[in-house]
Amino acid sequence: MIMQNKDFRNSQKGYVALISAIIISFVMSGLAVSANLAAFWARSNSLYREYKMISKNRAEACADSALLSIAQDQDYRGDESITASGCRILPVIYDPATGYGADGKKTAQIITQANYPEQNGAFSRIEIKAEVNDPSYSPPSAPIHPQETIAILSRREK
Repeated sequence: MIMQNKDFRNSQKGYVALISAIIISFVMSGLAVSANLAAFWARSNSLYREYKMISKNRAEACADSALLSIAQDQDYRGDESITASGCRILPVIYDPATGYGADGKKTAQIITQANYPEQNGAFSRIEIKAEVNDPSYSPPSAPIHPQETIAILSRREK
């Protein structure tokens, strides 16, 4: 009987070593999987930031193009896509809508949007409020320098 009990204790020592080796390997595997997932998501976030920067630059290029068009033609209506920069200019809204106010000015609201890449990419939208001056208007007390054609009142990215 005593001999049997001694063999049983020796076999238990091997069992404890085996279970602890299995537990340690599971813990190490979990740590490795967590580290790999963290690196994967960090790479994904970095790529999205780059896409967002590109889409923002495209929307800003579109906004600059719309401002140039308004400076050249004060009745520019927008509502066009610019394929070279991959963006869209929404219809320009003027206030007052009928023309210039008594002070020879009107306000234009310009909205541009772009996304990169085109399918499921980062999206940027830029809203600009600009004051457009009537080039033929001369105020009663004419300034020394001629009026600017267009002045940006606000610029906001969404």
